[in-house]
Order: sequence, then structure tokens, then C-alpha cells
Amino acid sequence: MNLVTLADELKAAASTITGLRVYATPGLAIRAPALVVGFPTAVEFDQTFGRGSDRLQLTLFLLVGKTSARSGGAALLGYLSGSGAQSVKHAIEAATYTAADVVHVDSASVGAITAEGTEYLGATFETTVTGRG
Repeated sequence: MNLVTLADELKAAASTITGLRVYATPGLAIRAPALVVGFPTAVEFDQTFGRGSDRLQLTLFLLVGKTSARSGGAALLGYLSGSGAQSVKHAIEAATYTAADVVHVDSASVGAITAEGTEYLGATFETTVTGRG
């Protein structure tokens, strides 16, 4: 599985959400609302015989707005929905990928996320990806 291509394809998938800025890797100057594709937290090689498939876990970080702003809560609900035009889960899972066979958003957790010294209201989306080894 080519992880650079996967990050670019995840960025393209999330970019279908109107008004959401999407970053393929962490560490860039971020302007909310934004979704950042995190680095893999776990990679399991050789899930099937002969390098048939690999599986990885990664986190998508959604930053809605500064925790001091009141406007972020309503927007956050749309991103957390399981379907619809603002749904992160729907955008990620509905896309077509060349770098992966299956991309599944497993769960989301809401809380404060600190990026570049600023605390944002946001959510983390735990995601499982399976693809050719």
C-alpha cells in the first residue's frame, strides 16, 4: 500500500465537504474548519499470505474552531453525522481509492485538540484501511 497516495486520496475524499480545508499530513499551518490526515498509528503487514494485504490504523483530526468560539458546536454535529453532505464518515467511505481496498471510519471522539499552540473544538476519527501489501 502506497501511504503517500493513500494520504492524497483521503484528502481528495474529505475535500468533497463544502467549506472544509483538508491537509494530507500533520504539521502545516492550519486554518479551521479543517481535517488533517494523521500518520498511521499502527501498520500490520502480511494480513494474508504472500504479501496479499496490509492493514493500518490512522486518525483523522477535525478542527472546527477555537474552543472559546460558540459557533463551532453546530458545525461539529454535521461533521459527526453518519451520512449527509457534511459527514466526514460518508465522504471518506464513499470515495474510490487506488491505494486501498477498504477504508472504514470506525469511530469518532469529540474533545479539545491542540494544534500549533491553539486549542480547537474538534473530533478524532479512528479509521481502518486495508489494501494490497
